Order: sequence, then structure tokens, then C-alpha cells
Amino acid sequence: MNTTITPNPLTTWPAIRQYVLAGEAVFTVANPSTGYWVTYKVTRKPGALDAWFVGYLAGPDNEADYTYLGLLADHPRFSPRFRVWHTRATKVVKDTAVWRGAEWLAKHLDEKGNFPPALEFLPSSTCARCGRTLTTPESVLRGFGPECWEAVNGGAA
Repeated sequence: MNTTITPNPLTTWPAIRQYVLAGEAVFTVANPSTGYWVTYKVTRKPGALDAWFVGYLAGPDNEADYTYLGLLADHPRFSPRFRVWHTRATKVVKDTAVWRGAEWLAKHLDEKGNFPPALEFLPSSTCARCGRTLTTPESVLRGFGPECWEAVNGGAA
């Protein structure tokens, strides 16, 4: 069986903002031309209306290997409105690609237009076969993790 899944990335900043700030967002930002991607997890800070914890996937376990990056805060009087802040618990250096990506995303969350066409914003999904969380761009677009993709294709990856 050779199954093709049609990609469904979010393409506008308002839709992306709604997704990211929903409270338990897991998503991947990918650059198809370079093959570079990062999976982020954004969870609402308990009791806060304008603050979220940001982490990134730093290991192979799509459920548990998230490393704390910083605090995403909404400051309506500031420009840019959204910012990622280092805290005492932050373990990521500001001059890394994962930090710069989160900072860039936060600064653009209040925009009205389209997400840059050279990049993809991929909301996390689960594997259609086993139910595990999918995070790599290829798996999210297919709807299957690598092992399950191989299994549904009769052993051919």
C-alpha cells in the first residue's frame, strides 16, 4: 500500500498565533530547502493569561525529551508584542539556532499576513497507525512515523 498524505501546514500568522497560544501546542518549524527543523512545545503558565513556557525537542522521545527554553510573554504595550525571555531555569544559550528560531517566531506572532513561504509551520499530529506524536516534518506530512510508514508500505520505506 503506498499512501500519500496531503500536507496541511498553517500558513497565516493569525492561525499560527491561535495555535501556539492555545495552551498545549506542539509544532515543528521547518526549512525544506536546508532540511533544518525544530520542534517546539508551548504550554500556558498555570494561572497566567499572558505567559507560556517554551521548550524544544532535544532527544528522540517525542513525548518526554523537551528542554526548557524560556518564557513567552504577551506585552501589548511593547513592540514587538510577544517576546521569549531567558529565566533562571533556561538551559539554552541565546546565540543558538533553536533560541533564535523561538525568538523570531515570538516577534512575528502579532502579524496579520502569511507565514514566509520558504518555511513550514507544521502542527504536531499523531501517527495514523500507532498513535505516537509525530514531530519530524516528513512524518507530520505523511501522517505516519518511520516504522509505521515502512509497515504500511509492506516493508519498503
